[in-house]
Amino acid sequence: MKNCCRDGECQIDVLGYIDGSGDGFGGWGRKFVRYVEGPQVLIDAYREMLDTVPKLSLPPTLHFVRGGGSFWVRGHIVIDLDQVDSITSELWGEHGADLTAIIRNFLRARRGKQISAHLFMWIAVAGRIIAHELGHALDHAGFGSPYPDNPEHAADWFAARLDATRGKSRLVGEYVFWAVGCRELVCDFHGRPRTRLMIYRRGYLKAA
Repeated sequence: MKNCCRDGECQIDVLGYIDGSGDGFGGWGRKFVRYVEGPQVLIDAYREMLDTVPKLSLPPTLHFVRGGGSFWVRGHIVIDLDQVDSITSELWGEHGADLTAIIRNFLRARRGKQISAHLFMWIAVAGRIIAHELGHALDHAGFGSPYPDNPEHAADWFAARLDATRGKSRLVGEYVFWAVGCRELVCDFHGRPRTRLMIYRRGYLKAA
């Protein structure tokens, strides 16, 4: 994969199969996206994830874009911040009060840095997407999961284990994976909301 320009809208030349979680893109081809600078908190979160999988010899490079969906392709993870905004807004609009209570209780128990619940949720959504895409890399590298025939289920499983290992909130993660479940009449490898939630829960509890 390479970036054909330095600023503005850029073409990604794909050297392998793209799994396009979020926008339905899948296959060999090209996408046009706008590269942006990633928030340091997400870069740090990704490094923390990699610290939990030292046997991953060639970790993917993390990129941030606006538009085009989030995806993994061999050697690269691309995170669409527009997608993060959309998922966060949807969750906050439907479950803001419940999530605020969960987040406040979590921060109180952890005695962590106090930040707004909405910002916490935005970071949480982005972190789960990063973890899911890293899960694809772990699956491809042969780390092994209970879902050898479904790469999306495997990626959800690995994301849950990455969360559990780093002490992230299981309840917040379940909301995120419910939100990104497939609601189409016919779904591909991406599971429906309850399926993705349950795979995440099983993976988290297995690792906790």
